[in-house]
Amino acid sequence: MSKITKKSTSRREFVKSTGRIAAASALLVLATVPALAAGEDDMRLSAENGVLEFSAKGMRLTGGRPGLTLLVGEEEKLLTWTPNATPQTASRVRQTALGYPGEDRSFSWVHPDGYALTWTICELEDGSGFTLRSEFKNGSAEKVRLHNFILCRTPRDAFVCAGDPASWCLGTTSFYNRRIGNLERVLPSEEELAHQKAYLGRVQYSTRDPRRKDGHWRAFRDVITLYTDSSQRGLTMGAVGPPVSDVRFNVRVDHGRMLLEILGTMNDVLVDPGETRESEQILVLARPYREAVQTMFRWIAETHGSRTQRGALFGWLSWYGPYTGITADIVGRVAKAVGKHRDRIPMQVIQLDDLWQVDRGDWRAHPGRFPDGMKVVADAIRQAGAIPGIWMAVMNTYVPKPKHWYQGKPRKDGAGYIDPTHPEGEKFIRESVRRMYQDGYRYYKFDFNHIMGAGRLYNPKLTRVQAMRHLYGMLREELGEDSYILACTGNVERCLAGFVDAVRVGSDSPRGGRWNTPPALSDQFYPGPGVVPALIRTAAQSALANGILFACDPDATFAVRETNNAHAWESYVGLLGGLNMISEPLDRTEVFSPGSRAMHMVEILNPPAPDKGWSMNGGVDPWHRQFGFVAERSWGNFASVALYNTGEEPADVVLNTTELGALGDEFHVWSFWDERYVGLGNADFAARNVPPRGVALLRLTAQPKDEDQPVLVGSSLHYSMGSAEIKEVRPSGSGITIELNPKAGAIEGKLFIYSANPLQLKGVTGARATVTPAGDRVYVVQLEQRSRGERQVLSLVSIE
Repeated sequence: MSKITKKSTSRREFVKSTGRIAAASALLVLATVPALAAGEDDMRLSAENGVLEFSAKGMRLTGGRPGLTLLVGEEEKLLTWTPNATPQTASRVRQTALGYPGEDRSFSWVHPDGYALTWTICELEDGSGFTLRSEFKNGSAEKVRLHNFILCRTPRDAFVCAGDPASWCLGTTSFYNRRIGNLERVLPSEEELAHQKAYLGRVQYSTRDPRRKDGHWRAFRDVITLYTDSSQRGLTMGAVGPPVSDVRFNVRVDHGRMLLEILGTMNDVLVDPGETRESEQILVLARPYREAVQTMFRWIAETHGSRTQRGALFGWLSWYGPYTGITADIVGRVAKAVGKHRDRIPMQVIQLDDLWQVDRGDWRAHPGRFPDGMKVVADAIRQAGAIPGIWMAVMNTYVPKPKHWYQGKPRKDGAGYIDPTHPEGEKFIRESVRRMYQDGYRYYKFDFNHIMGAGRLYNPKLTRVQAMRHLYGMLREELGEDSYILACTGNVERCLAGFVDAVRVGSDSPRGGRWNTPPALSDQFYPGPGVVPALIRTAAQSALANGILFACDPDATFAVRETNNAHAWESYVGLLGGLNMISEPLDRTEVFSPGSRAMHMVEILNPPAPDKGWSMNGGVDPWHRQFGFVAERSWGNFASVALYNTGEEPADVVLNTTELGALGDEFHVWSFWDERYVGLGNADFAARNVPPRGVALLRLTAQPKDEDQPVLVGSSLHYSMGSAEIKEVRPSGSGITIELNPKAGAIEGKLFIYSANPLQLKGVTGARATVTPAGDRVYVVQLEQRSRGERQVLSLVSIE
């Protein structure tokens, strides 16, 4: 058996076996590329006669085979081909998208009707994983439609995890899936959940598919994660590009044993005689959760492109405040309030949501709500110092259009989704957005821009992914580099990377009664997505894409709600480092006046945190109850972490993660919501009596080597508790100097300092400050009148 392994002796044998000795010399060049160190848990991989086997870190997969499904003939009969003959083989050494050396081994088969399939496994040189991809050539004399690539399919129970099945969690980074859980459980079937009126999203089985009634089956789009041991052991599988198609993972779970099927969904693209089509590429990485998922997203950023230079924005949107009553007068008052209070809330964008227009499909100003048109509104927003923003759903029309413009058939009332690959549909979309650009809008929230993949497109050569890239490439071309584009897709849509600046990664924020969390259903999740626990889950499980592919938008947070649910949501949004948007009536001076609690809660959202939060046990915790980041600074490391109590009663929440090594064995603990120094903690720390549906929002600060040295342990100026608003901390003998970021955080707030000796203020610039004791060895610096844009430095000295 030819082995694809990390060991150099096997590598030489592998190269010789295919007659590609010359390729081995490429290893000398590629050896300069950084690679992760190999270890005893490296993946072991083999592929004799085109049958995949691998083992790594307590997992083993056997019997993996490729194939494809075609629609052939005028009647488009389904042909499923899983070749089992001895394949032709070839091999080469190459660089992968991230620059690590990899070694391809290709297996090729020819069908009696002339169809050819080539399946390629590329082992990564560092021994941590491999990629899969396929290629189809239509060698027949007739056109065919390519339905799916079968990138890998195992026999039943051929993918096995060692140990207790309940300790392994099968999950994803996608919002559109609730079928997440351990390998011991047989989850409620999709049909059972539908009867319970659960939101199932887009990744589900059809009503005719028997798997819909079988709780053993779970389906995922683009990514699956499988982890145990606090997310340190397991693997991530995901589509990484170049961008070709969606990928579907079908997994049958039976007490730790699985059947795995990976499909490249090609959406019945037309393949002419002699034409070749490639599949999406799948990356399989046996690395710790955070490392593997971030590597996957970086791979996508390399193959798809990424736009992260504009970063995440801070601003206001109309949907949850004025809601359906949006008018030019309301937007004008909000713009005036933002302009008046720019020193406190320097919002980067003011965005109008749905119902500014005549109707979906008629993208002109509503004559009753915006009688003077949209340009005067954009001018007022720009005068307030913000970017004018607009919501559009240019593919979703309620105004009847010619039938040939649509994806599939329109509804009886004429509503439907426009086909952006049709010339007339493309022209309509271009003209609609061009008009708004000419009116001065430079922030676009595109909603309901779906290509469902069910109906066939005008261009029969494009998959759903390629059509989406065509659409957003067209939008970027029309709107230019100076426009900020947010795709409101509710999911990490990798196909949009390179065209959009931000993506909505979950559902709408709560409105009205949805702040009251309903009972969980039989799968332990909630009926719909628009409640806080579901919002937290969707924002946290997609967070590792934030700042790598684009900025993640968790949707709006709120400044005037003082509930456990609201504090939990605000904490996660504040630590994410994605878009920070609010929607409340800023023109209500009785609420948003300088010095008010509501104004302070808006101020501490500015700007989005530069450190990006992630789910610290995301591979094994479907509820993502520990979320935050570790900030490594030259003056001392700290972490900002939210510990979430998902229960109905107050409870202790344990700090259970391996992600805090940079803090050392002990660290100071400070609590944001009650502005309280808790004491010293370690890996066994527990936040006591966290309220139901609430969080403990904590800053954990590494102890300095000199324990007599004063150390900053907390800040109420920003949700990130030091990531955004603290520019530098300089120890000075037995004192401390703190320089603030003058563009970040609240005008008024507190800093908390732990010091073995009493502290007094030596000097301050750019603000007013007072220092008072706040408990044993803890001192609070009360800051007021911070001057936005002016250098802000305060120095404190200890009194021996």
